Formats: sequence, C-alpha cells, structure tokens
Amino acid sequence: MAGTPGVTPVRRVAHLALCALYVPLAVWVSWPLAAQLGSHVLDVELLHGRFYLLSLADQYLVTWIHTWDAHALATQPAELFHAGIFHPAPWSLARLDHHLGNALLFAPVYLASGNPVLAHNVSVLACYVLSAAAMYFVVWSWLRRTDVAFASGALFAFAPWRLMEGNVQVQLTAYLPLILWLGLRVLRGSGRGSRVALFACLVLQSLCSVYLAAQAFLTFGVALVAGWIARPRRPLGAAVRALVPALGAIAVLAIVHVPYLLLKDVGEIPASSLHMQELVSASPLSSYVRVIDFAGGRYFLSLAAFALASIGAGSGGWLRRNAALPPGCYPALLLLVAIGFALSLGPTLRIAGLAIPLPYRIVTEIPGMGSMRGAFRFGILVTLAASGLAAIGLLRLGSALRPAARWAVAGAALLALLAELSAHAVPLRPMPAEPERADPYRWLASAEPGPVLELPVGDVEKDFRANLWEAQYTYFSSYHWLPLVNGYSSYPPQSYRLLAAIARRLPDPVALRDLVDLAGIRWIVVHGDRLEPWDRPAWQSDRPAAGLRRVARFGEDAIFEVTSRPQRAFDVPFSGVADPSRTITGIARAPLGPEALRASLTDLELGSPLVAGLSTAARVRVENLGSATWPGVDALPSGLVALRDEWIPERGSEVVQRGTSRIARDIAPGEAVAVPFTLVLPRRPGRYRLRLSLVQEGVSDPSQSGDARLEVDVTLVEWPDAGSTR
Repeated sequence: MAGTPGVTPVRRVAHLALCALYVPLAVWVSWPLAAQLGSHVLDVELLHGRFYLLSLADQYLVTWIHTWDAHALATQPAELFHAGIFHPAPWSLARLDHHLGNALLFAPVYLASGNPVLAHNVSVLACYVLSAAAMYFVVWSWLRRTDVAFASGALFAFAPWRLMEGNVQVQLTAYLPLILWLGLRVLRGSGRGSRVALFACLVLQSLCSVYLAAQAFLTFGVALVAGWIARPRRPLGAAVRALVPALGAIAVLAIVHVPYLLLKDVGEIPASSLHMQELVSASPLSSYVRVIDFAGGRYFLSLAAFALASIGAGSGGWLRRNAALPPGCYPALLLLVAIGFALSLGPTLRIAGLAIPLPYRIVTEIPGMGSMRGAFRFGILVTLAASGLAAIGLLRLGSALRPAARWAVAGAALLALLAELSAHAVPLRPMPAEPERADPYRWLASAEPGPVLELPVGDVEKDFRANLWEAQYTYFSSYHWLPLVNGYSSYPPQSYRLLAAIARRLPDPVALRDLVDLAGIRWIVVHGDRLEPWDRPAWQSDRPAAGLRRVARFGEDAIFEVTSRPQRAFDVPFSGVADPSRTITGIARAPLGPEALRASLTDLELGSPLVAGLSTAARVRVENLGSATWPGVDALPSGLVALRDEWIPERGSEVVQRGTSRIARDIAPGEAVAVPFTLVLPRRPGRYRLRLSLVQEGVSDPSQSGDARLEVDVTLVEWPDAGSTR
C-alpha cells in the first residue's frame, strides 16, 4: 500500500500483519495439504464421482503444463510452444491453455526443488493468500475499515469452490479485484501509474487461463460501465484514456497467442459444441449455495458470503444517504453478480422442458473464446462481487457499533465461514498414485535422445481411461523431456489420431514401419497391466517384432528400443492443409464403388465388462476382397476407409447409436488386418445387435459403404456400484 494517501508506516505494518494472517488460514482450510506439500494432491476421485477420470487427467495435465513452462522459460524460451508432446506436430502447447501467468508462483519453486508437486501445492496456497490480500486492499481503499476488509478478503479467497478445484489454473484470482479497483480509478482520471498497473493486471490475469482472461476483461468492462453510470456526464476523453491499458493488453496478448491463431486458422482448434458447453455449466441453485448439503462438489458462495452479500445488495439507498462508497463501486458489484451468474449457466437454461438461450452464446463468438468448455467457472465473478457486497453488508451491520463490536461482527462472519469449510473434508492422494510408475522415465532420462511412444494408446474421444493414460504419459515426460508421440488435450492434432490408431496395432511389423517413417520413434514404453488380453502375449517376448528389442523391465512396465530406421520420409500435415485428392502414401481419396469395398469381417473380440454408457476395447479381422487398395494412412479422415459400428436394440429395428473407427492402414486386395478399435456402448443396459461394416469417410452415397457385415448379439450390464470403476 505504498503511496496510498493516509497510510502511515505504522498502519502499513498493521495491514501487512493482518494479511499475513491469511497464511495460517490458508493452511487450516486446506489441511492436511500443508503437511504433504511435496507428495500429495487433492483426491478428485472422491470429489467428482463416476467421471473422476477426466478430472484426474486434468490434474496431471495442468501440473505438467506448469512444469513445462518453467523448464522451457529457463532453458529454451524460443521453443516454449513446441512442448514435445504430440510429436511430430508443431506448437503442441498451443493445443492447451499455457497458464503462463502462474509461472511467477510455480517456476521459482520448481526450479529450486525439481519437484512439480511441491511447486503446484505452494502455488495453490499462495493463490489463496494473494487473492485474499488483493481483496483486502481493494475493500480497505474503498471503506477504510480493516475489520470489513479482512472478512471480505477471507470470503473471496476461501470460497468453497476453491477446496474442490484441484488445479492451480483458475486459483490465481488476485488480479480480478485489482482490475475492478483500477478500472474505476482510471475512469475517474487517475494518473499514469494506475493505467500502467491496470495494463499489467489485465495481462497477468489473462495469462493465467483463458477463463480468467475472459473474466479479467469482463471485470474491466463492468468497471467502465458502472463508472459511467455513476457520472454520465464524464468527458469522452476520460473513457478513451481508460481504454488505452485494455487495448495495450490486447495487443500483447495477441502476440503471445499467435500459435493459437495459426492452429485455429487451419482448423486444428475447433469451437466447442453447445452440448459440451451445457455439460459443464452451473446449476442456478446448487452451484452457488448449499444450506444443508456438505457432501462436496463445487459451489461458489459460502452461507456467510450469501447472507452478507444479500444485505449489501439491498443497501443502495443506505449507501447514497451515507456516501459510504466511492461512485461506481456499488453498481459495478451488482453488474458483476448478474453477468457472472448468467454466463455461468452456459449457453442454454433448461426449465420444465423449455430450452432458453443465454448470453454465454455471445461470449463464445468472441475470437479465442469459442474453445472454452467450462462455463460454470464464470461463477468466480459471482464470488468476487459477492465478497465486495458482503463488505457493504458488514459495513451496514456495524455502522452503529463501537470498533470492538464491529470486529466481533466481522469475526462472527469469519467463524461462520470456517465452520462451513470445516464440514468439507479435503481428501488427498499421492501424486503420482503409484510412485513406482516413474521408474521407466528415470531410465529414459539417461537414454539416447529420440521420440518416445507409450502403450497402450487408447481412443481419447471414446474412452475415459485413455484420457487418463495419455495425461499420465504427458506428466511423466517431465522426467526425461524427450519428444513424446502421445499427448493429452481437448484438441489433439489429426496427426496424433493417425499415429495413435497405427500404434494400437503394434507390434505388427507394418505398423512399426509406418510409425518409424512417420514419427521416427526411438523408444516404446509398454505398460503390460493395461494391455488388452489379446495384446499381452506378443509383448512378453524380448523381440516381439523385427526392429524391436527389450532393453529394460520394471515390473509390468517394459522399454523397447526401436532399432529400425526410417525408409521413407513423410510430412504429417495439418488437417486443414492435407492433399484433398490423395493420402500421404499416395492413395486416391476418390469414392470407392461397392466392388472395391467388398470385405470379410471375422474373429471379433470384445473387452469386458460391457457396461452401458461406458466404452470397451475390441478387435476384428478385416480382409479386402475388393478390387482396389483402401486408403487408410492420412491425418485428414476424408476419403479413408473406416470401420463403422451400429447398435440395434433387441426389440427394435432402428439404429440407436453409431460410430466409426480408423483402420489406419492401406489395405491392398487380398490383404487381411487385425484392426483394434474402441466401442462406445449405448447408455441403456439390455440386449443389442452389434453390426460392424465398412464405410468411406466423407462419402455421401450410403450405397458406397460396402456390403460386408458382421453382426453379433451383445448384452450390456448396468453401471457397477460406486468405487468399482478403477
């Protein structure tokens, strides 16, 4: 608070001492995290229910992103966006949120300790403290009341959602209250220092995550609108000067995000579907306040914050009579509550069978925002505004009281908050859950450099387990930093989809040859306990195929050296720039007639158990009985021959679900290939007829789908009891 009018050195020390109290509070609300900083993380499996695999995958991924940021910035900053996953695709970090804004917290701890878990946990605790201190500063500068400011900072920093958020990317919210404060000051004509500070806060907050970037600029926009409402006759020049920091921040952020723009331009980063956005939207009630239910799950307002904010929201007349708040602050907080709440509900509100379009659809039309999938995170704005309104509520409640009584009221609010948080257990688990899994990666750290492939490679679009595997492979690559063919992202490159489909056929010699030619793989790590039963025997040998030899074993994990060398050089193109007429192996994409798609489908194998609503691995033998080579090897799926699955209920004739899977091999007439693939199972248990056939992707005429079919009866069982899905 240096330079703040009316702040003496003694008072400044008092402010710092009060803010220092947020440290033990952060330790207490997150306990026992502080006791296991270097080894444990939040146990999202216990918190997030049956779909915990995706939350757990994100936990591995986000930790790796911060680790990569620190490593790259310290060793090779020019290669920051070439992060080494999804080899050989470029700009792999641009397929993820880079989280560079968090490097200020994460990188020093990681570079000093080499422990990404320690750096992650220290960053989380620091986010609590810094967010609280920032809110304290803003509220005190508005109200000049330390008791109110301290309670408001705690309500903001220790909101219940933070205890259920296992990742640091949305925890560093300290810049948001400062942006609101600075935006109002700049509009009132504050000097160059405030404009520079506003520019810095907008940039740093936006670099933390795409969600916080959207919220940073929304907060700034709200400050401008509210400030203008408070003084509508303000000169136009003041608004123009207020926009300069925002325009400068946008310019800097645009430069940083050039790789994202390039990938989006070639179609590698598509917009999220409305359905996906609706799945991760907030509930109007249960996502905000829980009166009795302390069972966990994200919600944004403690009962204390809700009660005090309600009083504050209804205090407009009292504020005007007492001139208790600088102009624009009160309408800004109300606007933030309304905007944050509306956006958190996602693109559609469904009530009594009605689908009501919501303003979130507008936000997704802003360049760079269409890829967001977690609309519920806009509830952070509600937490911010509610904490400010709660300060107003406390101010009003204590207006007629003596200082000691005012502190008693603020203390009661704080105790109510802590009592509510104490009802939530903070479960932890080791990170990684099985430390011995790191042994193969320590071995690779001293191996000859070369691209690494890890098996099994599941289908991340169909199998939750595959998402977790790929996220773990990504996380463990920080042990060796060799190029990794695997990777995890909401937007994997088409080249990865091709290479993953080829890798699922290993140790098939043709698959090995294609992977060497396409990606130059040097090492293969095989996790035997994750392989399907039909794949395990082949990997028991020291030399499962020509060009492969086992060089190390660690329990169920083995490392194979690829001794083959590339025979042909291929560039795996982006999906948007692939040759529309031929595949990378030179096979025409032209439509194949029924005679060319004649085939035999036999020897179907299915994984188990077959649980309705999940997925399972499968394998089938496909033989080309036609007159032409089927195209299968390319990043762009259009024109490729694929395997189609269709599900028909026992008592029905209509297909209720269908999907396709890449074959990822050019199959000449007379050739037969065992094709592994993933089946997404219908949601309802019962008996079905599973029909497999061949289809040429992108061919509109159904008659050109071939007449080869394999049909089997399949029984799907109900979801098992909780805790049995590991």
